[in-house]
Order: sequence, then structure tokens, then C-alpha cells
Amino acid sequence: MFDLTKKILYLGLGTLTFTREKAEQVVNELIKKGEVKQEEAANLVDDLVKRGQKEKENLKEIINHEVTKILAEMNIATKVDIKHLEDKIKLLEDKLQSE
Repeated sequence: MFDLTKKILYLGLGTLTFTREKAEQVVNELIKKGEVKQEEAANLVDDLVKRGQKEKENLKEIINHEVTKILAEMNIATKVDIKHLEDKIKLLEDKLQSE
């Protein structure tokens, strides 16, 4: 029963939006309905919060990857590119001053 309820929560509620408070509210409702035992509540809350954090991290990685890919396709200079150019300019300025 615990695994089934957990799967339903993951699919139906979108764990990305789960804060600890929200997870506790949902789990308390499931306890009242008899779908979750009191002994399982703490583990379920922790699991929901951890899963939400993991999904946020995964989403962030996907977004970062896609943005980087789009910027590369658009041929836009990155911070690294700009830093490289600044370093070259500094070297040239130093060389000119020493001549």
C-alpha cells in the first residue's frame, strides 16, 4: 500500500512543488483517509521532499544544458570567451607599453 500511494503522489501531485510543509499536509490527509499508516508518514514526507529537490536539480541541469546549446547555436560569446579576449588585450597593452 505504501509503494502504491507513493507512486500516486509522485505522478499526481508533481513533487517539484513539494515543500516539507505541503508534503506533511498531503501525508496527514492520507493518514486521515487510512491510505498511509502513521509509522510510514515521516519516511514518506522525507521521500517526497528529497524527490522534489532531486527533480528541481534535474530540471535545472536540463535547462542549463539547453540554454548552453542554444547560445552555442546562436554563436554568442560566453563569459569564458570574453575573459579570453580581455586577457589577450591585456597582454597586447603590456607589450605596447614595454616597447
